[in-house]
Amino acid sequence: NSQDTIAALSSASVAAGRAGVSIIRLSGPDSFSAISRFFPNFRIPPRRGILQATVNIEGLTAAVCLYVFPSPHSYTGQDMVELHIPAAGAVVEVLYKKLSGCVRQAGPGEFTLRAYLNGRMDLTAAEAVAQIISGSNAAQIAAAEKLLAGNLSGAAADMRRQILDLLSQLEAGLDFADEEIEFVSVEQAAEALASLTARLEDLLGSTILYERMIDLPSVGIAGAVNAGK
Repeated sequence: NSQDTIAALSSASVAAGRAGVSIIRLSGPDSFSAISRFFPNFRIPPRRGILQATVNIEGLTAAVCLYVFPSPHSYTGQDMVELHIPAAGAVVEVLYKKLSGCVRQAGPGEFTLRAYLNGRMDLTAAEAVAQIISGSNAAQIAAAEKLLAGNLSGAAADMRRQILDLLSQLEAGLDFADEEIEFVSVEQAAEALASLTARLEDLLGSTILYERMIDLPSVGIAGAVNAGK
């Protein structure tokens, strides 16, 4: 169900006995109502914004920073809230359990799945998010960042536009074959197709290189400290 409200602890766990900033993320139609149960003075802003609030968790008061994203201007395209909580891990766990009683715990990759289903990103961008999360080397992450920025989607969309433009000129030339009107010459059409073919070949070559980056092997070097590894 992509229309219910989900929550997830979107940051690394804080080590026992230490404090750090943890992030709890919610997405779905009941995100704001779930938050208002813990922050009585919470008011839905007309646009994206950052709010400061305090929450009382079993006698402990914690300052919380709320990042509010009303739909459709959010990562998932739904109402979203992020709670940035500078507190001990135990405090964060208690708050997250209380929130989980109001909403459903998100499955792996479900926020990005909703972003795709709601048209906030295409499949290449969704793949890029997965590769950034699982990236094991700098080259792979750099390639994934280019995908996420829309380099592949933008290039494909531009080539599609050029192909359709050339096709429309060729069809117009056929429709007015008896007239002394030349929309595109044979030489111009051949030159345009050769240019598009070269761009497609370059794109395919870089895609194959990116796939190789994903499967690069990991190498471990073991030995005594300062042994010259």
